[in-house]
Amino acid sequence: MPTSTERVPAIRTSERVTFKRCQQRWWWSYREGLKPRGTVNDALAFGEWVHVALAAWYCGPGTKRGPLPVETFKSIADDGLRKIKTQEATEETVAQYTDLVDLGIVMLEEYVNTYGRDEQMLILQPEKTFQLDIPFPDWFGEATRSILARYVGTVDGVYRDAATGLLWVIEHKTAKTIRVDHLPLDEQAGSYWAIIARSLLAEKLIKPNEKLSGIMYNFLRKALPDPRPRDAQGYCLNKDGSRSKVQPAPLFRREPVKRTKAERASTLLRIQTDAVQMELARTGEVPLTKTPHWSCARLCEFYEMCRLHEASGNWEDFKRLMFKPEDPYADHRKSTEDVGSFEF
Repeated sequence: MPTSTERVPAIRTSERVTFKRCQQRWWWSYREGLKPRGTVNDALAFGEWVHVALAAWYCGPGTKRGPLPVETFKSIADDGLRKIKTQEATEETVAQYTDLVDLGIVMLEEYVNTYGRDEQMLILQPEKTFQLDIPFPDWFGEATRSILARYVGTVDGVYRDAATGLLWVIEHKTAKTIRVDHLPLDEQAGSYWAIIARSLLAEKLIKPNEKLSGIMYNFLRKALPDPRPRDAQGYCLNKDGSRSKVQPAPLFRREPVKRTKAERASTLLRIQTDAVQMELARTGEVPLTKTPHWSCARLCEFYEMCRLHEASGNWEDFKRLMFKPEDPYADHRKSTEDVGSFEF
């Protein structure tokens, strides 16, 4: 069991997802904070640049807007990162690659051309880091500290729709392909939606009888606009002026997903249950498990080290040479604001 003097462990949503995918990867990523030396995840970096640009744009309150997203993006983007594939190869064409910075500039310019100032979006709270204390469940038994874990995260924003009066959490997503079927069970945004209302109430940004309707997913597809001419309805045309049978996927999509009181209770219970299981693994009361899968070689940064670990090879020297420790919760340790209790 943890000691009473031990710091309350932090938990992030991405950490919960990793834990349930593979506990060993979770341990190396979040308990040891290991990051590959000398590498940058281009997709994650690009997504972060876009998030920062949109956070500055939707600064609020209300219809107030900050600098254009493309201006913020230009100021923070690193032009040293490599190109990204924006079009797959076909029988007639080769794959196309675009510089990440150039892609972001065109995407964000097209984004503002599409949505304008979004004046129907009345910002109540722009991007904000939050913290929430999770108690031990009643069935856990004796615990030597009062708080099980501290849930940390960053919400992209909360706004009121000027036309309907409904309140929404907005979640910006950059993706190569826009998929929406999984969104009703999306863990990240669903968790944030379940707990952010308490913060809004505490800051008197909403009234006690008001509820958050759900999550508005704001997708930006990582692709360039189709260069073909278009007709009055916006469809791409062939060289002879006829409407093409092959139309591009939309560059942007907003997908509202409503959530209910019952879903909030289910989400909070799942967060607490995950925290208990992570606590038992963290303290060594249950052994860590691995989840070998065909995708490990392609998606897991620890694949080679895991192979050595599995074969009782010299994996610890490999770890020292290939990885460096970083604090995965650094951004959330800078602020102690918005620390509240976990309420069902």
